[in-house]
Amino acid sequence: MSMETYHAMLYSLQRLEEEGWAQRLHAEFEAGGRTTISERALDFVLRGVDSQLIPENKPWLGRVMFAEGGGDRAAAARQFASTFDQLGKLWVQRYKGESS
Repeated sequence: MSMETYHAMLYSLQRLEEEGWAQRLHAEFEAGGRTTISERALDFVLRGVDSQLIPENKPWLGRVMFAEGGGDRAAAARQFASTFDQLGKLWVQRYKGESS
């Protein structure tokens, strides 16, 4: 198994775990009768914890899973920091209701 495949696998497992936590926290949030989320909580939801398994500064890892076996090496090209920053801004705007 290549290192890229191993990291992609870890990345996928981390995403599944975070999705499970998100569903649980959402259920508890609604059960508590709350309607708004604080900026600090939103930042935690979007960034995760500092000791997470695979840092979120590697957006190209998700593309590796689709590149192997398909022959599409352009999809596995590493991205620049500016590309990730743009994705982060779009993601935050989506949750803040500012998306167009």
